[in-house]
Amino acid sequence: MRVGQTCSLCVTVSNPKRVFVVAGLVRWVRGEEYGIETIVANGATQARMVDYFRHRTQERMQYVS
Repeated sequence: MRVGQTCSLCVTVSNPKRVFVVAGLVRWVRGEEYGIETIVANGATQARMVDYFRHRTQERMQYVS
């Protein structure tokens, strides 16, 4: 992957839930890791991603406290 490249991807956020991103833009690359900005995703996918990341953030906050 290269910065600026576009791609589509399927992400498993938790078993067996998966979300499909129609179009994403690579924002950063560090070795085998990279950050992708979601450009095009349907409403259900977007809602699942927001819910997943909100849940993960709450989990992390519990460990910090």
